[in-house]
Amino acid sequence: MAFNRKYLGKVSSSGNGLMQNVWAYNGSATGSNEVIATIVANGYFDNAQTTLATAEGQLLVGDVMIIAGSDANGMYVVTQAITQVQIATFAAVGTIDTAQIEDDAITSAKLDEGLVRHTSVSLTLAEFIALYTTSFELVAAPGASKKLILHRCVLGIDYGGTALAAGGAVHIQYDATANGAGVKASGTLAAATAIAATADTTFGFAPVETTLVDATTLNKSLCIAMATQDFTGGTTSTYEVDTWTSVMDLT
Repeated sequence: MAFNRKYLGKVSSSGNGLMQNVWAYNGSATGSNEVIATIVANGYFDNAQTTLATAEGQLLVGDVMIIAGSDANGMYVVTQAITQVQIATFAAVGTIDTAQIEDDAITSAKLDEGLVRHTSVSLTLAEFIALYTTSFELVAAPGASKKLILHRCVLGIDYGGTALAAGGAVHIQYDATANGAGVKASGTLAAATAIAATADTTFGFAPVETTLVDATTLNKSLCIAMATQDFTGGTTSTYEVDTWTSVMDLT
């Protein structure tokens, strides 16, 4: 068989013949009874037009066609209506590539900087017990006229069998200033509390509620640091710090 006008129906309700429309064509066993490949071939719908040379007729470029063949169904769009009617597979605009959102493909680093981002860093025993001498960067400086806002920080101790000793209070601060002298972004963890941890333990740091002067906090990194003195002990223990921050743009 060939194209049969009685099996072509207008689905959209527009009465304006110059506007793109949606059509349905029944090529199944109750219609023209043809396979989909025959129906979508170039020229099949030529007889739907009044004058091919001037593209006059029912079909316009951009019209959408829902086609039921005897072997398969599909959605198509009219790509040519002059000289010969041609249609092509309908491709939706703005489709989401699921590969971009599965398997942890969406990371904190890809989020807008104004949203809360998560950062996780690991510290060796040597790096942790020396935080008074050398602070450790958790989140890099955000850039000119921008300030990191701390929402939450958690210190995890993977206990190695030997407790910490000595040491000073631990906190999160702006910039890598030594001896724990940076502007505090969080409350403190008392040395005695850290020393008392003789099993795997996590400690939480809440953000400070005090004024953060721009001159000392703009474009500054966030670091974990210690006051008073370095720890000793802690043999074979390791440490992880998870931080949740956002960026405030004061441009």
